[in-house]
Amino acid sequence: MNKWILVLMSLFGVGLWMAQENYEVETPEGVASATKTTVDEFPQEVIDIQMSVLEAIEANVSLGPAFVQEFVEGASDPNLKDYDEAFKRWQAAAAKGETDIASGTVIDLFGSILGNALVTDLDMKWVKVTDQYGTEYAVKGKSAEVFAYPFSTVGKRVDRGEHDFMYSVYYAIRQAMDSGEHLEKSSTND
Repeated sequence: MNKWILVLMSLFGVGLWMAQENYEVETPEGVASATKTTVDEFPQEVIDIQMSVLEAIEANVSLGPAFVQEFVEGASDPNLKDYDEAFKRWQAAAAKGETDIASGTVIDLFGSILGNALVTDLDMKWVKVTDQYGTEYAVKGKSAEVFAYPFSTVGKRVDRGEHDFMYSVYYAIRQAMDSGEHLEKSSTND
């Protein structure tokens, strides 16, 4: 039976998870923690996103540096570590009522930034995934069955009050793409 590797516990159907594994990911700055979930194959429709959605994602990405500058002094050309720090500081400010930036805005912004980093740096593309549980935007390997759900990833961190994940999630996906653990894309998945 074919299996897909999903990194980040971002699948809609909780009952479909086969195995969940916590592991360490090598990054340029050391080791980070990640979670990998392997699931049974299930029916889903995966299509490329519409240009208007891609334009909205790109518009969100363009707002990222201003968000970081609001929360992290001196970060004019932010990297994923800067986004992690800005996210953590936004959470603290939101908890104290010191910001009016809504969590939905942050989910859209950071999901766009994370997904865009994966698309830009790795062999991935934005897609819309529909299955029996709903529809969600994701990034998918162009030549591998590796999916990531950046908006869900950020949303779960907002809901749980977690932070410091952008950098480690990026490297977890990168490792999944580079490891060869995933299935190569078959000609029927075009």
